[in-house]
Amino acid sequence: MDDEERLTAVGATAVTVALCRAQESRRPHPWFVDPIAEHVAEIAEPARDVAPRPGLVFWIAVRTRFLDELVTDAVRRGINQVAILGAGLDARAFRLDWPANVTIFEVDRAPVLALKQRLVTELGLEPRCERRAVVADVTEPAFTQLLAEQGWRSERPTCW
Repeated sequence: MDDEERLTAVGATAVTVALCRAQESRRPHPWFVDPIAEHVAEIAEPARDVAPRPGLVFWIAVRTRFLDELVTDAVRRGINQVAILGAGLDARAFRLDWPANVTIFEVDRAPVLALKQRLVTELGLEPRCERRAVVADVTEPAFTQLLAEQGWRSERPTCW
């Protein structure tokens, strides 16, 4: 399977969001720099017919910045479990500064997490916190059990 087929298997949403994050990362004064997104853009852009529309790029940039601030504020207030549902190719575990006691649970389908791990390995990225990939479909009620099996503690506050 080549890179284009792998990206197609992940789904258009994860790739499109990554392409939007890559465009923000390349601005002169970006709100964030996402190394996974930039790597995806290098792989996917030659194979794509249409780039994401400017409005979508801006919305994804605003959403990413908002969620960055939301989770960092929660951690600053003492929450040390962050669950990212439908994590896609999100790079928060690698690009934000986290206290040593924070655990990020990245929840998504197996093909998404497998590609993400491959990209992380290719880039030589190291998480800045405890990072745990949880293979689960968040539309299934059992996803919280799968989270618990990876160390999530339901009795403790979590930033979702």
